[in-house]
Amino acid sequence: MFDPTKTIESIQAEIDRTIKELAKAKGIDDKLKWSELLNNLTDSIGVYFDFVIDSMAADMDMWDEEDEEERD
Repeated sequence: MFDPTKTIESIQAEIDRTIKELAKAKGIDDKLKWSELLNNLTDSIGVYFDFVIDSMAADMDMWDEEDEEERD
């Protein structure tokens, strides 16, 4: 099983590093590169949150089905 907290912390660490690099960037090309990376990372964390939420919902549905089977 995966550890959602560890994964989110890793992505957040990358976001933090990217923000620092973006702040230090001098030229337009460097700023564009770091901005695109930051956009990709924030999109990734959003997708990951959706995945975790969907996984949790699927687990809960499975538990609900097991409870219904036990009652029948």
